[in-house]
Amino acid sequence: MASTHSNPLTTCSQCFQGSRLQGEPKGNMVRDRLGGLEYYLAKGGEAAKDSKAIVLGTDIFGLGLPNPKIMADLFAERTRLDVYVPDYFQGEYMDEKELKPPGGGGPTPLAQEWRKKYSINNVRPGVEAFCRALKTEKGYKRLGFVGYCYGGVLSILLAAEQSPTDVSVCAHPGKLDLADFENVRKPVAIVLAEQDHIFDDQKPAALAILDRIQSEHAVPIAIYDQHAATTHGFGCRPDLENEAVKTAWEKAAEETVVKQEIQATPRNTPTYLELEELRDDLETKIKELKGDVVRLRRDIRSGKRAVARRQKRLEQVAACYGSKDEIMPIMDEVIPRS
Repeated sequence: MASTHSNPLTTCSQCFQGSRLQGEPKGNMVRDRLGGLEYYLAKGGEAAKDSKAIVLGTDIFGLGLPNPKIMADLFAERTRLDVYVPDYFQGEYMDEKELKPPGGGGPTPLAQEWRKKYSINNVRPGVEAFCRALKTEKGYKRLGFVGYCYGGVLSILLAAEQSPTDVSVCAHPGKLDLADFENVRKPVAIVLAEQDHIFDDQKPAALAILDRIQSEHAVPIAIYDQHAATTHGFGCRPDLENEAVKTAWEKAAEETVVKQEIQATPRNTPTYLELEELRDDLETKIKELKGDVVRLRRDIRSGKRAVARRQKRLEQVAACYGSKDEIMPIMDEVIPRS
């Protein structure tokens, strides 16, 4: 059972700042619920790797903005994986009117009321059920979770031992407990802004914990923090008119794609990708060996039947014409030994 996250939904003024991405989503909203949630699906194409998928966790504006849909399309195109965006606010997103331009104001009283309803503890069970359903109902074997702001909190919580996901990318997360980082046991990448009103205070302690987790538990961890001129929220609500922010956003998107192949920081232990490849190779060899065993058993049974037929024929001939020793040379000419 998942542990309880003690922090309420904490936001800062930067959570309500950013821009709406331009463009039209290419995927589709799916109303047939999965794990109790509707979702947006960006298909990875005909060449999609059927055994793997990505789940994208949104910020507080959810699917009310086109941003997560457009980003899901981008990841699906670059990774050739199916990308799912669960509607874990079930249509009740933070009102887009609350979105201010970069450097604008903070939340209104209405927004403060909204965040009380959608605490992490209320939303997390539905997200976990959704991810489990992707494996049990859709047949995916491996899931990567990419979370921004609110979704970034979920990405860390889903990196715990019993989580249904396998890899997490956490971009400028909301407020977390340090204990949440202590529970990380799955590969994680952290994508950080240069200035983050929520995460900056706990950043040194959190990164120190992750460094220790990597050493003590051989968990691949990657930290991406070279994003100049960025603030909390740049990964999902970027101001693409600002050239520095655009460059950082594109860099962060590429880091997220790379992390789906989970290249960890240099260590002597194998990376997640290497272990996965070893597992796949081992499964293939086991199947080949099982096939060899089946064929060998069939050959043994066939050989035993041939020996039995020869023995019976030998006894029949010997009964008519003499002893086995006298008949054997003749039998070898008539019925050669196999």
